Amino acid sequence: MNKHLLAKIALLSAVQLVTLSAFADVPLTPSQFAKAKSENFDKKVILSNLNKPHALLWGPDNQIWLTERATGKILRVNPESGSVKTVFQVPEIVNDADGQNGLLGFAFHPDFKNNPYIYISGTFKNPKSTDKE
Repeated sequence: MNKHLLAKIALLSAVQLVTLSAFADVPLTPSQFAKAKSENFDKKVILSNLNKPHALLWGPDNQIWLTERATGKILRVNPESGSVKTVFQVPEIVNDADGQNGLLGFAFHPDFKNNPYIYISGTFKNPKSTDKE
């Protein structure tokens, strides 16, 4: 390849990199953050006494969905009344005092209305495992 062509490609790449970096997010300073935050929020406890809550999502049904890491429960909470329904309890969930295990994250199927599936991530017991810990 021609040396001049390589130099032009390198120069164009450098210009693109510099241009794109100008659009990078710039974090707020603490004083800017303090000015930006709003005090127009009402605080209300709608649920307490959870057993190691881990993941929380606003559901497509306008309910709050969350996982309890220790129990393996997927809970659905009405944000207005605070009523709680256990949607599912994952069997054979690993739960101990240390580490990050148990029922962790979850996601709704992208077309949850027509495909009401929830995908979960967690640590599960394996009856075929030879690990005794």
